[in-house]
This record gives sequence, C-alpha cells and structure tokens, in this order.
Amino acid sequence: MQIDQYYNFLAGRTKNPRLPAGPVRIGGFGGTEGLAIYLRQEDIRLVIDATHPFASRITTNAITACDRISIPFLQLERPSWQQQTSDNWIEAATLEEAAETIPKGARVFLAIGRQYLAAFSHRYDISFLARMIELPKTMPPF
Repeated sequence: MQIDQYYNFLAGRTKNPRLPAGPVRIGGFGGTEGLAIYLRQEDIRLVIDATHPFASRITTNAITACDRISIPFLQLERPSWQQQTSDNWIEAATLEEAAETIPKGARVFLAIGRQYLAAFSHRYDISFLARMIELPKTMPPF
C-alpha cells in the first residue's frame, strides 16, 4: 500500500506539544461516530494507532469507527515488560492499591502521568520522582 499523505492526531491534553511533521489535528472527534464521519470525509484509507497504553478510549473508538466504515486498522503496541528473575514485582489492581502497597521510606519512580498523581498524594513517607509532560494544575503535597 502506498501512503500518499498522512495525518497526525493529538489528543489535546498537552498545552504546548512539540508538533510532528505533516498535518496535525488536535482534539477529539466526538466519539466513535464523529471519528467515523471524519475518516470518511477525509478519505482516510488506513488508521495506525500508536497511542499511549493509558489512552484506551481512543483505541476503542478507532477500532469501532474503522470497522463501521470498513477501513484497515493497525495498532502498534510496545511489548509488555517481562519480569526477570532478579525483579521484585508487587502487583496491584488499581493505583490506589499500588499506593497502599509501597513500603514506608521507599523511593518510587512514577511514570503514570499527571492525571493520576492524586492516588499517591497522601503518602508523605515516600520519596517520589514523577515523570510527566506537563506539571499538574495543583502540585501534590508530596
């Protein structure tokens, strides 16, 4: 398949993103139906989803929209981390559960984004390093 033109779509959650080359659309489509209408209007012939693993809603909408209008959908996913024998993994079902299982005095690297920091904000007994694109509106007390 020859690609004549490509479009970049950004969710709009970052205030001042570094824009990729080519046409860029920022913001949502109005759900599955809005996305299907947009894809049809723009004569999009292939959707490649390379979203962040936390962005499950757009992936679900894209799969449904592509199926509805019969265009190919390709999802690029990074491989899951594989536990090594020297690792000490503690599994948790929710971020709140994860916050409660961290031992007192631990040093923790949070790579969950600014939207989810609140789950850890009551843990004053832990040292956090948080990775995020933008600072949260309100800094967590830790």
